[in-house]
Amino acid sequence: MVTGLDLVEWQLHVAGGEPLPLSQDQLKVGSHAIEARIYAENPSRGFLPSTGTLKHLRLPKAVEFQLNGNVRIDSGVREGDTITPFYDPMIAKLIVHGRDRDDALLRMALALKQCAVVGPSMNIEFLHRIVVSEPFSAGDLDTGLIERHHDTLFAPSAVPKTQALALACAAPLTREGGEAHGVSPWDALSHWRRWLHAGVELAPGWFDDEILAVFTRDSMSGRADNKQLELFGETLTFDWSHGDEPHTFVVLVGDKRIKGRVFVDGDVFHVFYAGASLAFE
Repeated sequence: MVTGLDLVEWQLHVAGGEPLPLSQDQLKVGSHAIEARIYAENPSRGFLPSTGTLKHLRLPKAVEFQLNGNVRIDSGVREGDTITPFYDPMIAKLIVHGRDRDDALLRMALALKQCAVVGPSMNIEFLHRIVVSEPFSAGDLDTGLIERHHDTLFAPSAVPKTQALALACAAPLTREGGEAHGVSPWDALSHWRRWLHAGVELAPGWFDDEILAVFTRDSMSGRADNKQLELFGETLTFDWSHGDEPHTFVVLVGDKRIKGRVFVDGDVFHVFYAGASLAFE
């Protein structure tokens, strides 16, 4: 990407006995590229390889096996494949190209945020933390980087709980793929009421805690948009809609507008938001 030349093609020509097309002093490097290797592994458990079915696999829009483009993905797996212990658990090579290193770092951070995988444990969030970390951005790199900055790279998720939970609540309160989840009172017309608040309680588990989210729609006012969500004892105006891609939601909670991806796997709601992956049961 940084030379605009297909070096693999060169290798094939050389293997066939042909000379190199250009000499070293004829090569021009005028940009920067970074590669991140997305693996099915658990960074918090010493990068132990992980196995399982790729139930949901979304990678950023990219060219494949081509020179042109700012994002390239080289991958040999697809959604529905099973990662086994008998082969390398690499999911994809994610390569970004920018004008310079700073531009490439920004593109890589954005590309990693667009990755969403459900199934085996993944290193995507860890890679994002590496890319946005100060030592990596400054080029202060050696084999001791992870150990020196362990507390930062393995810190608990900094994504606000309220925003992540709002995204999680949007999934059961709407119809995903045309099929009702069955927990919303507006999926049926048999519960008409007058002068009352219509509400539904959700109890998503956050790790070892139990969190109660209460969603209400005010039928007294007669306004269809008078919806509220109560989280952590705080009542916020709330609304949601589907995004421009499957499993994507745009949520208005309080004065915040947030966009994320929610994939429902049985009783588990996987939320992908702001470069983090969170699961609620």
